[in-house]
Amino acid sequence: MKRILLPALLCSSLAAPSFATAEPVPAGTLYFGAHAGQYFSDVTDRYDYDQPADTTLPGVQVGYRISYRWSVQALWAKHDFNSEKDRYDGDLRTPMASARFHFHGADVFGFEPYAGLAVGELQMRTRSLNDEGMVGIELGLQNRLRPHWMLDIGTRPWFSMDNERWDNAPYIALNYLLGAAAQAIRDDAPTGQATKPAPSPASNISATVFGDADDDGVTDALDHCPGTEAGTPVDEHGCENDSDRDGINNSIDQCPNTPSGARIDDRGCNLALTQPIRQTLYINFASGTADIQGSSLPEVEKIVLLMTQYPEAQVVLEGHTDSAGSAALNEQLSQNRADAVKALLVSRYRMDEDRISAIGKGEDSPIADNSTAQGRQQNRRVEVILSARN
Repeated sequence: MKRILLPALLCSSLAAPSFATAEPVPAGTLYFGAHAGQYFSDVTDRYDYDQPADTTLPGVQVGYRISYRWSVQALWAKHDFNSEKDRYDGDLRTPMASARFHFHGADVFGFEPYAGLAVGELQMRTRSLNDEGMVGIELGLQNRLRPHWMLDIGTRPWFSMDNERWDNAPYIALNYLLGAAAQAIRDDAPTGQATKPAPSPASNISATVFGDADDDGVTDALDHCPGTEAGTPVDEHGCENDSDRDGINNSIDQCPNTPSGARIDDRGCNLALTQPIRQTLYINFASGTADIQGSSLPEVEKIVLLMTQYPEAQVVLEGHTDSAGSAALNEQLSQNRADAVKALLVSRYRMDEDRISAIGKGEDSPIADNSTAQGRQQNRRVEVILSARN
């Protein structure tokens, strides 16, 4: 009976006086740490033969908080053990992975409760090897020790699929959080917003212990921008926010929604074209058709790059042919090929169709001698012209 009650008593006795409210771990947080517990074998006394004696089981773990409701964790533990009647001894090891559901918003003695499913192995290294597949559940309580620590207390009853035996392992773990912001994110905050609590004695102690010279909520060891001005909103690296990721901080960005990849000026706004950009591309088509060959995709992607760098520019695609065949057929063929490039830009690369015009120029604008094979190849081309929108 004590093997079953001990985890519950451990949780309640440690949890009750410690914290006023449960502090959740933010979504997207990676953590690692160490744990210690007690391993109880055959808690239901199914077998009469000599079982492993109760043993301390320390180890390490790494986990990831996927969302406020879900997290995953992997752990490994190892310790020496003896049998209850001292007939054998060896190493006890438990590699394991688990998925946890967190009761976000619930508060049990200042801790956030969770329940999970665990799978792994119980590896007993004695004079012979004995590996048992194990499945079980996890029941526990967590509280974030701001800003970068988390206390985890729980128990893990699990079942040996090989010997049909229930074991139990209560544990206590201390984890270090990577990327956790210093402010708490509350359920009652407006949608898409986070509230930053007022400084408290606990946070001041954390800053003193772990170091936060610029008082931005990110400890010095993880702060990539240690000289941030006081009161400036920062990201998980301690650097000023740059919402559109254009390299210009929000405080001086006059165009805060710049499209990704666009060329910008020192104000964070798109660079406007002052004169047209013209580029010649050699796109290979199957003979006499408008079918673009796969080897020409890098050429097409040059258009994509230009359109991304200048998101406000208008694009004209001019199709050109050599002089082989009639002028009328060449004009139609060049139009079909320009249309094919436009269609590929829209369907494959998701470019805005309204920004693109396709024109067939036929054989009227050669750039090389049509009397040679090399010259004719150069004349079979697409000209790309970028200009400012009217």
